[in-house]
Amino acid sequence: MSRIPKLPRVGSDDAGPPEGAQPEQSQTETPAAGSSVRRVRLAPSAATKKADAPTAVTDEEDSTDGAGAQEPSEPRASVTDMSTRRRPRWGRRLSLIALVCLLLSGLAVVAANVTPWLRVDTIEVTGNKFVTLEAINGVMKDAQGKNLPQVDSRGLEARLGEIPGVARARVSANPPHGLKVAVVERAPVAQVQRSSGVQLIDSEGKVITTVKDAGAYRLPVISPTTAAKPAVFQAVTTALSSIPSSILGDMKEARATSPDSVELLMNSGLVIVWGNDENAAQKSATLSAMLKALAKPTSDPTTGAVPQPVQTVDVSVPGSPVTK
Repeated sequence: MSRIPKLPRVGSDDAGPPEGAQPEQSQTETPAAGSSVRRVRLAPSAATKKADAPTAVTDEEDSTDGAGAQEPSEPRASVTDMSTRRRPRWGRRLSLIALVCLLLSGLAVVAANVTPWLRVDTIEVTGNKFVTLEAINGVMKDAQGKNLPQVDSRGLEARLGEIPGVARARVSANPPHGLKVAVVERAPVAQVQRSSGVQLIDSEGKVITTVKDAGAYRLPVISPTTAAKPAVFQAVTTALSSIPSSILGDMKEARATSPDSVELLMNSGLVIVWGNDENAAQKSATLSAMLKALAKPTSDPTTGAVPQPVQTVDVSVPGSPVTK
């Protein structure tokens, strides 16, 4: 029986392959003469596998080898950030539009102030019954020949309100060449005979106008003597201003010797004792009710007698009227 010689260890040193590792490659050793040949296949070691395995390279690391040589990187697809894309410049466009509108507005204002197409040539007046056109045109003449945008409407309205008899006035444009004046007059409540004519008086004792004949207005007469006393005159006009126009039109005269002794004389001869100017609204309501009752007298239900005509109605205390 031949003896198999002992084979030498494979590798650069005497150490064998790591425990559990497979031989890396097949190596053969020529045996001595007369001995049988035994071949051993070595599996690759773990270190060899690790060296041969591909290495993952991140985007942040450089693709260099141990010697510092840079390896060519693979081409990567470009990515576009949609949030950084250029957006339309709306702010600049809006600023341009606003500038154009401003320029056009300025041109329109200039054209309106210089063009003859808007020049005031006519003035239309409405609502005046007692106030004359001469008095109104005396104020409105300042607007003649001006362009409509240059007319001071508020200033004209204030001056029109100073005309006797005008409570208020409104001035408005009537394009292309006119103005409208709407007048609200003070309501007359009495008339005073003067040498120059008949003055129509409002509730504040102010003269609205002077006419030659006041018969058409059906207003009570205040004597010049009463009108000459301011406090008495004011008490009389205050009383007349609270009386309904239906009763005022049937009144002949208003008189007083003091502010507390106002009396009203009806066309029928009935005397109304008014007193002072306090509680004017209550006195007016009581007077209206009394006059309605007196217009339809009723007979006594017991005797059937018809009451005598009433000569005086006292409403100086409106809660307790008295008839005589």
